[in-house]
Amino acid sequence: MKKKCIGIVGGIILLGEVLLLASCGVNSKEGIKEDVNTTTATQESISISTPSTSVPEVDLNVNDGEFSILTEDGAYMKNDNVYTIYQGGTYNLVGVLNGKIEVCVTSANASGIYDVTLELNGVTITYDKDSPIYILESTDTEISYDVEISAQNGTQNIINDLREKKSEEENLGEAAIYSEVDLKLKGKGELYVYGNYNNGIHTKDDLKIKNLTLVVNALNNAIKGNDSVTIESGSHTFISTGGDGIKTSNSSLSSKENQKGMVTLTGGDIQIFACCDGIDSAFDVVISDSVNLSIYTDTYSSYTEEVFDLSESTTLTSLSFPGGHGGGPGGGQGGPGGSEGNTDKSSHSAKGIKASNEINISGGNIYIKAYDDGIHANNDTLIESTNAYGNGIVNISGGEVIIEASDDGIHADTTINITDNAYINVKKSYEGIEANQIVFDGGTTYVYSTNDAVNAALCGSTLTPALYIKNGYVDLDCASGDTDTIDSNGNVYISGGVTVIKNRQQGTSSMTGGTLDVDYTVSITGGVLMSFGTWCSEANVTATKSSSSTLSSGTYTLKDSSGNEIITTTLSASYYGYRLFNKTNDSYTLYKDSSIVVSF
Repeated sequence: MKKKCIGIVGGIILLGEVLLLASCGVNSKEGIKEDVNTTTATQESISISTPSTSVPEVDLNVNDGEFSILTEDGAYMKNDNVYTIYQGGTYNLVGVLNGKIEVCVTSANASGIYDVTLELNGVTITYDKDSPIYILESTDTEISYDVEISAQNGTQNIINDLREKKSEEENLGEAAIYSEVDLKLKGKGELYVYGNYNNGIHTKDDLKIKNLTLVVNALNNAIKGNDSVTIESGSHTFISTGGDGIKTSNSSLSSKENQKGMVTLTGGDIQIFACCDGIDSAFDVVISDSVNLSIYTDTYSSYTEEVFDLSESTTLTSLSFPGGHGGGPGGGQGGPGGSEGNTDKSSHSAKGIKASNEINISGGNIYIKAYDDGIHANNDTLIESTNAYGNGIVNISGGEVIIEASDDGIHADTTINITDNAYINVKKSYEGIEANQIVFDGGTTYVYSTNDAVNAALCGSTLTPALYIKNGYVDLDCASGDTDTIDSNGNVYISGGVTVIKNRQQGTSSMTGGTLDVDYTVSITGGVLMSFGTWCSEANVTATKSSSSTLSSGTYTLKDSSGNEIITTTLSASYYGYRLFNKTNDSYTLYKDSSIVVSF
């Protein structure tokens, strides 16, 4: 909600009665330090670079020779160019096959094993009538088995689905590698999968991936595990020209009472190029440990072509670069990301990471360039396991998250919690961080937006919107115009941390926008707050010292009476004035470069 803001300018620096953060020295992994003598946190001190977008390539004719299956403990039969494995065991595949590998276990091997391992030892499998690898449930309901596909060390393996693009429902495999049972991909070799019909790799159950180098190029979803997708390690490239990069679809409980629909990333190097959503989870997305993840959606993926919605028999043409490998059935349909007034975004869902319940990030290095929201958690999707709507929560407690988004940088329908050692840099956005409840309780956060940098809004919730800044370092900036650096349709509570808010509004009393726009209450009881730019009259807090002087661009540093740096921030343009609040027993000085601006 916009209100008139006074042109007498506002910048605020508040030092609370209890200074929870004596310094904001940080590195990108450890967040705010308590030691005031540590290196000061500045956006410029963090090394931020765009990840490489190189995609591994393979010669489609790399393998030659007659196709063969070798097994010492299993059994299969051959019918023309279709090989059917019907007994548990290990099978070594080598050579070139224009045909199909079908797995349908009906008996255990001599060791009593039902599970199947397919060792890919330099094999190329192409087929134009069904999935080149099709894994079925057993025809015996008493038999349950899993399948592993292992790319052997030093080999390049190709699975190429040559069917034409899916245009109607058919009783065929939905992907180049299609499984009706739990599927694990592993090994130390390379596997290249081309899904020209629909999906690249798709299992109706759980999909686990580790160690191997995996490249998937598909018309629809590159990777789909209906019940879950877990990636532990390896080097992976997932390309979707018309759908999602990684997708789950079920949110019920398994027979063992395990929650379905999870996407879990704990390690590996993963790059995703998606026409629609980079990751679309039916329940939670969990990212932790040492994963390196980069996501490009819609226009920002050079492979994007068109979204095809099979259920509606309509084609949505997406903004795209030339290139890619054809259109495909839609994997990421749904309404646009939703900020009113923003037209420079995708006409379909093209979010970096999307979940129907929660997104939990505690580690890893994440780069997202999305033509929609960067990170988005819904609370309007019915979860099968609870028969209730999703939580709509984003929790970021660790790792490094860099976002360039055409709509919201981070959006949650309910709550966003940024805590502990999180490092977040929303380098580009329309709305930077948006939720009904927004909590900063640690970490380091930078935001630049062309509208509101932080927006506590209704977002479909019945709760009064609120922003809480309890701890951490928060640096917010937005473009000039009808913009608010902090906009709350409810309350703002600041009790700790170090916060910098900037607004490039060249304001007068007739202008709207400013550093702090709040509908109800502003409560400031602790922490450090520095505000540069037009000050909204609704933010009714009395300044100890203020000035309407223009602050020129440059580096500004706040030091305590002992000369310790509290924070350093950079003004990239001129800002109108400041207000200073000091509720501590210490004295403070604001410097521009090495010159004193004001002491208080």
